Amino acid sequence: MEKYLLEIREILLKNTGIRISDDKNSFLLSTINQILQKDNLSVENYLTLLKTNHNKIIELATYFTVQETSFYRNKDHFNTLKNKILPALKEIKRDKTISILSAGCATGEEPYTIAMIVKDFFGQELTNWQINIYAIDISKEALEEAKKGIYSEYKMKNIDNYYIEKFFDIELRNSRQYFIVKDDIKKMVSFYHENLLSENLINSLKLDVIFCENVIIYFDYTSTEKLINKFYHSLNMPGYLFLGYSETLNMIKHHFNLCWNNQTYYYIKEEICYKKEESQAINKDICYDKNFKDERASYEDFVYSIMKSYLKNDKDSLLKLYKELLQIYSVNPDFIKDEKIFLIFGEFFIDNNDISTAKKMCEMALEKYPSSLDAHNLNGYIFLLENEPLQALFSLNISFKNDSSNKITLYLLYKAYESLKNQEKKSEIIELLKKTNIIQDDSFFPYNSLRKIQFYGAINKILGEQQ
Repeated sequence: MEKYLLEIREILLKNTGIRISDDKNSFLLSTINQILQKDNLSVENYLTLLKTNHNKIIELATYFTVQETSFYRNKDHFNTLKNKILPALKEIKRDKTISILSAGCATGEEPYTIAMIVKDFFGQELTNWQINIYAIDISKEALEEAKKGIYSEYKMKNIDNYYIEKFFDIELRNSRQYFIVKDDIKKMVSFYHENLLSENLINSLKLDVIFCENVIIYFDYTSTEKLINKFYHSLNMPGYLFLGYSETLNMIKHHFNLCWNNQTYYYIKEEICYKKEESQAINKDICYDKNFKDERASYEDFVYSIMKSYLKNDKDSLLKLYKELLQIYSVNPDFIKDEKIFLIFGEFFIDNNDISTAKKMCEMALEKYPSSLDAHNLNGYIFLLENEPLQALFSLNISFKNDSSNKITLYLLYKAYESLKNQEKKSEIIELLKKTNIIQDDSFFPYNSLRKIQFYGAINKILGEQQ
């Protein structure tokens, strides 16, 4: 089977740009077995199909590109679009035409969010403008769901009630609320089934803004470079490119300039970005040369500074260090050696009631180290704070598989099952807690000493009630 896996990985890479690393071989094998069973095929016949039927390649690719998504997910990016880029385009677009691409649109939350922001920004003036919002994805199934525009309550967790009241109808089905995108928003988005790396729709478009978030993380170097340069040539000048929070163009050859806006960065196709006097016209963005180098002596020194400021509760210093972290990470991600730096900032933003940014930190921690027990525990804790126990369980069960005796994991699982009123599972967790040592784990999360005391105090209370 190993030789088949290698050949299938090569077919997937050649046709879609998706690179399957060695550590995903077990998932690839499991996926192939599902397909073989579903289609009643032998592995030899399946390999032949992959070589002759492009749709079978796309079907396999979709298993590796499914991403959790919701409306207004990457808040900083959408706020930059609303408060900065749309006003700039409105000022300079003499033909009153704006074209925006959502590349890898999944089930439609991103392009519909863009449409709502655009409609709200222009108001009654929208009738004087030609707004083109294109949405592309490799999955036909995802696109069919996107066209329906029907979403669960969970998908609405990041979006303001203002947008919900203005752009959604709400229906009650089987005692659950569903949110349906209104027709005027649906009509603003055109969906296309496309492979981003093929000679496709993008080649024929002239765009002003591209959102391509959490897509290139699947691609190899060559495919990433090909796609990014395709984006560059399809953009007008100025043109704007948004990537995922943990994605960077630092390792490839490209012509974009990197720009900073508040707590996020994006890429711009605009030569004047380097000119100090003209960069002020971009609302005081900070723009960096692609060869920007941080001045930190070492990663360890940087982590020490952050840990020290956190222990001193120095909020101003931490906000400066956070901005520095994003600047460094955007141009030199290899400087960051592990996930701990993101975990500290995750707790910092939880402490300051900024759950959205805490989630961003957790996402970046998991991108850096996908199997991090501490990062999954933090993610589970955040969902518990949002009263989303089912979502919390998804991350906490990953932690549990990594270490079934970790007391922080067990405590958070207990809280999730308590929220779900699952007495049987609570009892199972209690029995596991009884078997663990009284001493604390060496978990990095929680780093906040008060939170650590709170967690272990609660664990002792749970165990004490069983005596």
